[in-house]
This record gives sequence, C-alpha cells and structure tokens, in this order.
Amino acid sequence: MEYIELIRSAGLTRYESSAYVTLLENGPSTAREISGLGGVPMGKIYEVMSGLEEKGFIDVQKGRPILYRPIRSSVAFGRYFELKRKRSESELDRLKETIAVINASFPRRIDPLRRERVFVSTVMGKEEILDGYTEAFGEAERSIFIISSRKMMDPERSGYHETVVPLLGELLRRVERGIRLHCIDPGTGLKEIVDGKLLSIGEENLRDAVRERIEIRVVDSEYDFCLVDDTLSIIDVADPLTGSIMAIMKIYDSTFNRRLKERFLDVWNG
Repeated sequence: MEYIELIRSAGLTRYESSAYVTLLENGPSTAREISGLGGVPMGKIYEVMSGLEEKGFIDVQKGRPILYRPIRSSVAFGRYFELKRKRSESELDRLKETIAVINASFPRRIDPLRRERVFVSTVMGKEEILDGYTEAFGEAERSIFIISSRKMMDPERSGYHETVVPLLGELLRRVERGIRLHCIDPGTGLKEIVDGKLLSIGEENLRDAVRERIEIRVVDSEYDFCLVDDTLSIIDVADPLTGSIMAIMKIYDSTFNRRLKERFLDVWNG
C-alpha cells in the first residue's frame, strides 16, 4: 500500500498506481489478472492500462489475451518526468503567447489603474511583502521612485535590507525593460550595491543602457515610501515594538500620490 501511495504522489491515479505495482510484483499479466490482484474494477482495467502505456510505464503484447509487462521503475519514471517536462514547456509556451496577445489586445480604457478611485490594500508577512513590492514594480510603465530615511539604517529596524536590497534584482529587470529608477538613499551604500549587480549583465551595451536609467542620490531625509509612476504608492508599516517592517500599504490615490511625488522631487532637487 505504501508503494501505491508513493506512486500516486508522482501524479498517477490510484488505479494506475495499483496496476503498476501489481505488475512489478507479479511480472507480465493479463488484464483480468491485474484486476483481480490489484483491485482494479474490470470495467476500468483497459482504460487504466491504456493510461499506463501512454505514460510509458508498461509494454503491451497484442494477442489473445493481451499481456502487459512493467517497465523498470527507474526507466519508467525517467520517461514520465521527460513527458511531463515537455508538456509543461509546451503549455508554458502557449500561455506566454496567449498572454502576449492579451496584453497587446486589451484596450487601455478597461485598465483598472486608469480609474479615478481610491483603493488601499495591506500586505503582511516577509515573503508576502516582497511579493507585494514585486507586483507593484510590475505595474510601472515609466518610473519607480524610492526614498528612504536614515532610520532605515538602524539595525533594530533593518527595513532597508528587508525590502530594497532583496528586490534589487527585480528592480533591475524592470529597468532593463525601459523603466527609469530614481532612489534617494540615506547613505547605505546602495549605489555600490547596484554597481555590483550591474556587473552580472554580460552585454556591455545593455549594461550601459541600464546604468543610464538609474539615478541614485545620497540625501538624509525623513521620508520612507515608494512610488510607481503617479499611480501607486507603497508605505511601510513598522512594528511599534521592534521597528521592523511588519506590513506594507499599497495605495491607489492619484491626489495623494501626486503629493508624494512633489515631496520626492523637493528632496531630490534640494
């Protein structure tokens, strides 16, 4: 029974798993023998054996009666893995093509980000916060603005290294696609970190283009927020006891976000 459950966990059905284990234990067998020994209903046995043949777990000897022989498990599961991999790649290719068509076809007038309506959501949890930032960066069409205060350098708070630093790879991917990145850094050495990340871009022309779209200024400010275009702002919510980031607020409010943009530019140009 434990082998059957183990095989089921790889993606075979209960009856397929039972029939395959029966063949491994008893060798070449007829459908009726497999049904009796493996507990597979006769009304389903031929469908089950056809599924095992399609997945590469058995050989079939045509005749009267038909005989089924198991493929060695190491070989069968290797073939099964390759079959699943190729199918997954094919499905992903089709999905990629479909998404490209959708993105090219959807009229901008039905884009929810274009609707003038205030919307605020909250995300909690370290991984969820990183996912929230990643999703927000994905909405950028022109620019991403990040400003951090000196309190971010407080090791007790450690917010800077919980958010900005782990997300640099995602930010650079957005910049590679044409987004401009503007950062106000309180003196954490962000520019040096970014320069190190840029070295991983092998093509020199692309590396230079990415570097040209990134501007980092070292300024001691009192503000902490991220702004995606003029559409979305992200505000960190600190734990009142430890000071570490416990949540983020994603705010879709054009009036509020314009005020943040003005304050960012005041600090940037100050």
